[in-house]
Amino acid sequence: MKFKEEIKKLGAEIFQYDLCIGARGGYFTGVKRIICFTKEEISVQIGRCKVSVFGDGFEIVKLIGGDLAFKGFIKKSECEYL
Repeated sequence: MKFKEEIKKLGAEIFQYDLCIGARGGYFTGVKRIICFTKEEISVQIGRCKVSVFGDGFEIVKLIGGDLAFKGFIKKSECEYL
């Protein structure tokens, strides 16, 4: 029973945020902090997860109140539970 409870708890935490990633940019809500931002990588902490996006030519379009919108060519993304 503990396993099911942990999965429900993790799901509730992750799904309270929006992550939209396309080929030419993306949008995150609930950003706690920016871990890394370069022209080739964006890594942010969202809840207890680290989301990293890799590609070329990244630029921040919007950063306000925990919302982050960016543009650039995306090659790969990863999510890691912290």
